[in-house]
Amino acid sequence: MSTRILIIGSGAVGAAFGHHLVQAGCQVNYLVRSRKSSNSVMPRELHRYRFPSDALDSDWLKKQLSVFDSDTPLISWTPDFGDHARLAAIYPGPVQHGLIGLISFHTPLPGTSQPGDGFGYLLPPRSAVLDNSRAGQQAAALLRAGGMPSASIDHLDWFGARATALNINAIAALEICDWSLREVRRSVHLQTACAAAREAIIISAAYLNRDAGLAAQLPRPLLLKTLTALAPKVMPFPLETYLKYHFSKVGEQTRMMLDNWIREGTSRSLPVGALSELRQQLTDGPKAGA
Repeated sequence: MSTRILIIGSGAVGAAFGHHLVQAGCQVNYLVRSRKSSNSVMPRELHRYRFPSDALDSDWLKKQLSVFDSDTPLISWTPDFGDHARLAAIYPGPVQHGLIGLISFHTPLPGTSQPGDGFGYLLPPRSAVLDNSRAGQQAAALLRAGGMPSASIDHLDWFGARATALNINAIAALEICDWSLREVRRSVHLQTACAAAREAIIISAAYLNRDAGLAAQLPRPLLLKTLTALAPKVMPFPLETYLKYHFSKVGEQTRMMLDNWIREGTSRSLPVGALSELRQQLTDGPKAGA
């Protein structure tokens, strides 16, 4: 009997995961809010690239999860460090975690014509990283069997917290600079984002009972300037267009995560000045070239 998988949400990322799980011989189903959504239409075409939100707090999700047995593992792919507590409050079964490394989006991207209607996705090394639980190991093995580079590791919560701190704060700075990588490299917002990322790492470490150590010193402007200069040159699709397209859609999640860091840091009497400044700049709107 094939392994049965239910994926909550059927957007671009869920489509890529589902495709590779099917390749591994799994029976995959999707749970969507509305059958009228374009994401509920099957089958769908995926275009693979190669190199040369507030849903957790909703009554809707709690109702959907209530049908599962308490021994059914739930794997959360959401990045906020507080998501485990939110899910544990509404789901009686084991809650495991995964970190999304792949890039996936609806095609064509705005301003482009190729490829045609469908989903595009890029699979870097460790496209999916899961915790080293039994469920995490099984999920990673299934994804690898389906052709997606995947791994299960110890201490995923801390690994993910550090990566998320850098990513989310950098995205906030990019949005403030009207999604221009060139402008964000030239702006003072890059320094603010790096300082905010350092604060977020320290706050996450305290929440997870970890020693922040050298990880809290890593986010520096030189690192982000180098990444934002090199990444567009190696990506097989227009990176700025993708970043604006995707992170505009999940902008509420960016703001919620900043708010969660600020709230948690304040409750622990930890510095939140840079996080608060970045959050206020998001509220004020784009300031390209600042």
